[in-house]
Amino acid sequence: MTITTSVPQPSFTSLGFVPPTQAQILAGVVADIQAAFGNTLNLNVNNPSSLSTPQGQIASSEAAIIAFANALFCALANGMDPAYARGRQQDGIARFYFLERLPQQPTVV
Repeated sequence: MTITTSVPQPSFTSLGFVPPTQAQILAGVVADIQAAFGNTLNLNVNNPSSLSTPQGQIASSEAAIIAFANALFCALANGMDPAYARGRQQDGIARFYFLERLPQQPTVV
């Protein structure tokens, strides 16, 4: 069984992980929902900022979930790059080189 979707896939380029924009994701989700129901639903796509019908709410919620998952993966991928890592991920990269963060020290002005 082949499953197809109109939601654009993220890509891996020389810039790293590049997710589609939220608008592109929403357009793909709307197309998928319309295709599933024979292009008969009113999603209020003339005003994409509201999507006020129940079907439009489902589409916008699904698009937000996909965009959030892409953002989480982007944060994970960036955490493996020393140039973008922060906090515990930066500490983990440092441990590969047997380095430890210096503990905080009180200062007096």
